[in-house]
Amino acid sequence: MLPDLPAAPAWAALFSPLRPLLSAALDRLSLKPAVLPPVVVADDGRIGLTRRGIALDPALLGPAARLPDDDAWAAADPAVAALALDRWRRAAGAVLEGVALAGIAEELGGPVPATWWVLGPAAEAVDRAAPELGWLWPEAADLVRRPEVPLDQAPRRAGWLVRWWRQQGLPWVVGERPDLDPARWDAFGAWLDDPAHGPLSQAPAPIERGPAVLAQDARPIPPLAFQRVGIQAGPPGAVVRWPGGAILAASGERRTRLVGAGALEVDDALPLGTWKLSAGTWGDRLGAARGIELDLRANGRLDLVFADAFAGPAAGSQILDLAAQFGVSGVGSGSYRVTRVDGPGQGVLVFDRLSADSLTVHPRFGGSFALPAAMFIDPVHRALAAMQGVDWRFAHKPDLGELHLSATIGGVSTVLRLAPPDPDALPN
Repeated sequence: MLPDLPAAPAWAALFSPLRPLLSAALDRLSLKPAVLPPVVVADDGRIGLTRRGIALDPALLGPAARLPDDDAWAAADPAVAALALDRWRRAAGAVLEGVALAGIAEELGGPVPATWWVLGPAAEAVDRAAPELGWLWPEAADLVRRPEVPLDQAPRRAGWLVRWWRQQGLPWVVGERPDLDPARWDAFGAWLDDPAHGPLSQAPAPIERGPAVLAQDARPIPPLAFQRVGIQAGPPGAVVRWPGGAILAASGERRTRLVGAGALEVDDALPLGTWKLSAGTWGDRLGAARGIELDLRANGRLDLVFADAFAGPAAGSQILDLAAQFGVSGVGSGSYRVTRVDGPGQGVLVFDRLSADSLTVHPRFGGSFALPAAMFIDPVHRALAAMQGVDWRFAHKPDLGELHLSATIGGVSTVLRLAPPDPDALPN
């Protein structure tokens, strides 16, 4: 059984080829009233379910193949023009959506507002009942290409939110606005952008993503909208955070993704600035250090400063006694790159080209040298060589004001503890 149509022969001609499709789709439609509303001609500009019935635009009668709005949409986005609805599919989908809205109104016991949490379920019900119409593909293209438009300005897009919501096993209560916390909204955006599981995986025509905005230039994103954010991480890696999620990028990686509502925070994954070596462990041996500083720069350069420096076991060796008498001074350089980011201040880095230049050994309290300088300087060069090409896991400990580096060197677990030179001023 189909809704009553307007009496004019032109409407009967429009719907004649659609009758088999509509009949089968109405049988499958999940939202349906006890009595189908009639189809009427819109004479006051109002399209959709009205008090009189399901009002349709007279432009559906042709002679053009599409409504003016669908033609304008196809012209504005030629890459997805194949997804634009012709007037027959538009007419069939409009009738089914009107029936679904009437079913919602009957369940709620009164008129329904044209909000995204009402239009979305109705549109999604149409797409499930008659997938051959492609009712939601224009909405998918708009979501992926122009994600910055909020749902309340394009409410039919919410059909895809309903689809994802139900795939997650979440109940969608008819007529009620669902609870969209930042994490859930962000997860919906990730699904929209997923080429293997989201709408892009089943689209009948290719849908290209819209351009990305650099994370540093992104503006706060309004509720119920997304922004495609891009980032190219430098040597320190990058972490972009917002209320619902984060982008983690290692050195040299380029990432883009849909970001949910809220303001963005953009940080280096590795805390930069000057750090001093304060202590460490080599296997089960405790170590002590002083006078050795690492300056980590944003361009990947690493500067080393040895200022009356010493590093070695904290016990069980005469070297502590020697360190009380002698120190090492000089400078060094090298580079680093973050190869993995696990979160803010967490990840893995690799050192490269570490070298120490013009190192000198000097007595702390005057007098002449009692030991060959090589006894102090050679271990420095060997230590720097051993640090290169090894995965160092870094972990920033804000509560301690420290940066911890850990690696396995020569089969021995090594941990270096670094602190800011000035305990009252943490690095940038």
